[in-house]
Amino acid sequence: MPGYLAQAQPKQGSEMIEPILFLHLLIGPVLLLGALCLRYFPPAKINRIYGYRTRRSMASQEAWDFSNRYSANCLLIGGIATVLLQVILTFLFSPKSSLLVAAALVVVVPLVSIAMVEHKLNHRLVGTDNSEQYSSIYPAKVDSWLWLLLIGASLGLIASGGWIWTANRSEAIILIGAGVFDTILFALLLFPCHYTIGESEVIIRSGILRYRVPIGQVRSVTPTSSPLSAPAPSLKRLEIRLDNGKAYIISPKDREGFIRELRGRVATGLTPEEPA
Repeated sequence: MPGYLAQAQPKQGSEMIEPILFLHLLIGPVLLLGALCLRYFPPAKINRIYGYRTRRSMASQEAWDFSNRYSANCLLIGGIATVLLQVILTFLFSPKSSLLVAAALVVVVPLVSIAMVEHKLNHRLVGTDNSEQYSSIYPAKVDSWLWLLLIGASLGLIASGGWIWTANRSEAIILIGAGVFDTILFALLLFPCHYTIGESEVIIRSGILRYRVPIGQVRSVTPTSSPLSAPAPSLKRLEIRLDNGKAYIISPKDREGFIRELRGRVATGLTPEEPA
């Protein structure tokens, strides 16, 4: 009887790994799903049920819109990072150890997101951050095919590394590392991506990149589908051309609204074509 129990115990322990691994792998996707819902289905009006709800965020409609948009971007980056860490930790450590790390991230990611949003809101409300004192922020339009291409490429590399992990660990580490690097680069260059119209300049923000366009030098704003590399994650784009010939390509969701407001702020007036 003791021998039988000794043989049965490993089997019971191995059976426990499956639900633990399942729960572990759910953590990142749940964070990611919440971020995507908040990003693509943001709450239009201030409420106490759905959205980013704090005293500062509910102080005005402008603060509400900004905080929900910004928190969605923070959660999206955190969700992507969590999924990548889960994949890596699953292969490097035991499922139980990976579960503990992922569970910690579930707490850390929202807390860091809240801290970042409140910091931004505080600057906007007290007026100490001059870079945020603009009347309108236009979120960038992101094409679905671009999402599929970028995320698919990164996950493909990571999945390939996991597939060959037992056969060739060195090549697997290279593939997983390349997938993680691509995802981090993708997040750094694209999140957040929006365009802000102020009194004297347009600020183009794409991840860690930021461009300032003097409104007084704007000569024209026209729709374009140029595939050139630009802080515009969609082919439904606008080209802002300056008097010196320099051009900036962007892709706001509301192209007509962006053109209309920018036209109203240019002293010389614009005569843009109608958006296609």
